[in-house]
Amino acid sequence: MNAIDYSCYVELVGTAHFTKRSIKEAMSKIMVEKPSDVALELDLERFRELNS
Repeated sequence: MNAIDYSCYVELVGTAHFTKRSIKEAMSKIMVEKPSDVALELDLERFRELNS
């Protein structure tokens, strides 16, 4: 398994969960920056909502 080296550059993007503006801003950031990886932090309730 290859280890991922995040020490080079990590950018955190703050969001307001599930607002249209926040979704658009996050998507725009991803499209402009074209990161190799994206991580999302969810609490258990939001995780369940997305998987139901």
